[in-house]
Amino acid sequence: MITKRRAISEIFATLMLLAVTVTG
Repeated sequence: MITKRRAISEIFATLMLLAVTVTG
């Protein structure tokens, strides 16, 4: 299973990438 810390890191990275894409 994925650890909670790992999951949070993955989600945070995804959100950052999404934010950069949106703000473009």
